[in-house]
Amino acid sequence: MQTVPALVAAGAGVAFVPAGAARIAPPTVTITPIDHPAAVWRIGVVWSGARRTAVIRNFLEVVRDIRAV
Repeated sequence: MQTVPALVAAGAGVAFVPAGAARIAPPTVTITPIDHPAAVWRIGVVWSGARRTAVIRNFLEVVRDIRAV
């Protein structure tokens, strides 16, 4: 979560970040809350296809179970 605010501080642009990023953002970065019912995060899961470990398989199973709810 620190990478995006750091890139913004370095002048790489603007970004949407979780509200918690305000606690760790550099002081030169301004974070403005978006308080709107339509402001909903859609997220995904990323992992290395070359590292399909038991931990990753179990985690993905939990994600699929949560998604089914």
